[in-house]
Amino acid sequence: MLEQAIMKNINVLTDYIEMILYLVDKYYIEYGEEQKYEFKNPKCLLFFSTVDMCLIMTKKIKEVYKHLKVQKYTAEDKYEDMIQSDIIVSTNQSKVKHNEKIIIGFVL
Repeated sequence: MLEQAIMKNINVLTDYIEMILYLVDKYYIEYGEEQKYEFKNPKCLLFFSTVDMCLIMTKKIKEVYKHLKVQKYTAEDKYEDMIQSDIIVSTNQSKVKHNEKIIIGFVL
């Protein structure tokens, strides 16, 4: 699996994380005057293939976007916590209820 190969190589994993953060910045967060942020879309939903990658990405996104509510949503997580989040990190097998308020989703 691609994600397992990415996770085995720290340099590739670092580049992958940076790419995801760039996409979140470009398509979800908009910086205005004095670096104040606004949202281009109400929520950001990121899909990954493995729970391990979801854990890695959730941790990193929380570190970078401390001002946002970031939540992993997989089988063991509560739906209520997910819908209250700004950025949701999930697997493509998770049963995320599609909602008109979740505008942008990256399938990676």
